Amino acid sequence: METPRLPPSTRAFQKFTKDTRRMLIGKGRAQADVTSKRFTPGPINALPPEILGEIFLASLGKIFPVHDDDSIPPLQFCRVCTYWQQTALSTPGLWTRLLINRSDVTQEINVMSKRFSSAGKLPLSLRIENGPHPSSFPLFRVPLQYMGRIHNLEFSVLRIEEAVRQLNIIVDHGTALERLVVQYNQSTSWSNAPSLLPLPRLHKLKRLVLSNLQSDRHSYDGSLDNMPWNQLTHLSMVDVPIMPLMLMAFLRRCPHLQHGFFALSNLLHPTNQWTTLLHGDTVFPSMISLKVVFKYAGEWGILDGLSFPSLKTLCLGSTSELSTWNSTTSATLHTPLLRNLILFKIRIQYPDLIEFLKTKASLRVLVLDSPLEFSPLFEKLSHIGENIFLPNLIRLSIYHWRLRKNRPCKIDVRALGQMIHARWYPRSTKPRPVRSPLSSVSLRMSSVPPYLIGIKLRSSLVAQGLFLHIGSAENGYSLKKEVDW
Repeated sequence: METPRLPPSTRAFQKFTKDTRRMLIGKGRAQADVTSKRFTPGPINALPPEILGEIFLASLGKIFPVHDDDSIPPLQFCRVCTYWQQTALSTPGLWTRLLINRSDVTQEINVMSKRFSSAGKLPLSLRIENGPHPSSFPLFRVPLQYMGRIHNLEFSVLRIEEAVRQLNIIVDHGTALERLVVQYNQSTSWSNAPSLLPLPRLHKLKRLVLSNLQSDRHSYDGSLDNMPWNQLTHLSMVDVPIMPLMLMAFLRRCPHLQHGFFALSNLLHPTNQWTTLLHGDTVFPSMISLKVVFKYAGEWGILDGLSFPSLKTLCLGSTSELSTWNSTTSATLHTPLLRNLILFKIRIQYPDLIEFLKTKASLRVLVLDSPLEFSPLFEKLSHIGENIFLPNLIRLSIYHWRLRKNRPCKIDVRALGQMIHARWYPRSTKPRPVRSPLSSVSLRMSSVPPYLIGIKLRSSLVAQGLFLHIGSAENGYSLKKEVDW
């Protein structure tokens, strides 16, 4: 019997029903698939906001963020997810720094108010950078509600008078400025004409950093003479032309100085206000760390007869030509509590080095970059009987010079090995020797010779905990001009 043919409308309805059923089945499968693969937050998002905020703060480093740069913190955190954005905005320490460019002062003032409003009542840090033609830009004025909270102020300027003018605008009697950085870009020189404005009263200033100033045949204009030197506890003057004799003037004018960094040259003669300080006290009880570097050849006799009874870290050296160590310096420079000593690019005789080190019983770190035959030093350190030499030494870094007096100079591997075997011992040693273990030995040179590549010390002692590094350093010890305070 022939099946009756359904009307077109009925067939269309059946097809629609079938397609709908298939789509509903597909939708159910898709929903199930999405549910099974639903995004699970990473472990870091399970941290409480207080801990996540501390991680954000630790990642900041020394960054001064531009207001609209979301490629660096803190705006970078706000672009990740809602939770990170909420955490960042509720962490005041992330919003205490700002970089200002004077080319757009009006916009920057509005940005400062918005950003610093998230900083709670924390101290604020501000860095101001001048454009290529600073005189064409208006001076930057900090909103009154934030003026008293600026503790750290940094300038990048073309001329000294620009920094002085800006300081007079920002600083008033209520400003608690504690740290000031003045960085001159493009090898700034002193102005031909003296600055018309004196420095404002910086009654709470403790840390001062001056860098990248060249004399360029102009005489010093006296702009910085009124700096409150006697208040300073931290002072860095790098690439600022200072005669070697002026080191004493700065040390005497800063009686409370604890951390000092000076780069010395022979380009600038002291003014009368400073020459009166070339003679006076030779004991500096507050100094904890001192770094002095010659930009050219110099003699360390400038340190003769000085006493630093609290000094823990001493770094002396030269950035270009070799400086010269004097026998009198070894005998008269008094640093009884010294723990870290760095001597680089210094021409020093072995007897003078031993004379200087023999009174340094507290010394723990010794770094030497000098055209010196080191075998006698290795042998002296190998003796561990009575009156042991440098009994608390735990780290020794040697920068070996390939040539000494135009003659090839090799490392005595045997003496080096004897020293390490004599001075190092594992932490598990019982009873522990009265001396400290020499646990870190570093030997660097312009190129590692074949006779040192296969040194056998590595396989036996390194496995027990000794840190032994033998590598290349083409330019010797690398001086860091930046300060960490």
